[in-house]
Amino acid sequence: WLERLTRLLPFASMVNTPVEVYLGVVRGADLVAALALQGLWALVLVVLARVLLTAGTRRLVIQGG
Repeated sequence: WLERLTRLLPFASMVNTPVEVYLGVVRGADLVAALALQGLWALVLVVLARVLLTAGTRRLVIQGG
């Protein structure tokens, strides 16, 4: 169960999946699923970064010109 959980985290999508694709370990439908998971994590992380940037920008007050 722990391996299954760690494969769903973004670190595996950033490091392990490209290596598995390069080595030919992942093929066919598994390749499509792996790439879809990478795309999902990319979207989630970009949205999270946007939300945090917006929240931080609202709190920021700069004095001067």
